[in-house]
Amino acid sequence: VEAAWEVAGFAPLDREEVLDLLGRLVDKSLAQLDDSGRYWLLETIRAYARTRAAEAGETSTVAGHHLAWAADFAQRLEKDVERAAPASLDLVERELPNIRGALDHAAGAPDPDHNGLRLMTALALFWTQRGYAAEGADYGLRVVAGDPAAPPALRARARWAGAYDRFYSFDFDRATAEANTALEEAIKAGDEATQGRCWHVLAAATFMVDPGASRPLFESSLQLARASGDR
Repeated sequence: VEAAWEVAGFAPLDREEVLDLLGRLVDKSLAQLDDSGRYWLLETIRAYARTRAAEAGETSTVAGHHLAWAADFAQRLEKDVERAAPASLDLVERELPNIRGALDHAAGAPDPDHNGLRLMTALALFWTQRGYAAEGADYGLRVVAGDPAAPPALRARARWAGAYDRFYSFDFDRATAEANTALEEAIKAGDEATQGRCWHVLAAATFMVDPGASRPLFESSLQLARASGDR
């Protein structure tokens, strides 16, 4: 219900009307309500709803609200996801179709609030922890490319997320290239926490080919993490 409020509760519809309308849709079997309290649509009904939204000129508005909801949802769980808390990972997994749809929109439509970058950054570790590293890395590239006017700090953090996932998809050369670009942006933004995370990816990628050469890179990562309070 909270998601429906965020996504559909905009003019001329009041947020307070959303729950009533959902109930009416369920009564008419146009929406389904499962035992967990989640609402869902049959694919034929979903396609019809997309058509009506397009006819009303609301496709972009709805998608933007949906992206904002997804970014807020992911950021609320970010710390727990980084700690690999099973319950939080399960919550993200349950919303994965929504998250994929939100990221697809972000990759193709610049957002003034940069919610695609926020969403990508918050879920950086989720993709690796649940076996979707290559998918996460590809989303990282697409979302950063889709928001070229974002502040360097946001772009650096999201690009680091993609590089991190790229490393765990065993594409070490591309992980190194993306981490170097993210590091340049993080230095420009004065973001020591993201600099430290970029050095960590670079150190890990270097370790795979030359363990001895990775030591000073790990040390740089650790120093920046400590200086910035990034744990």
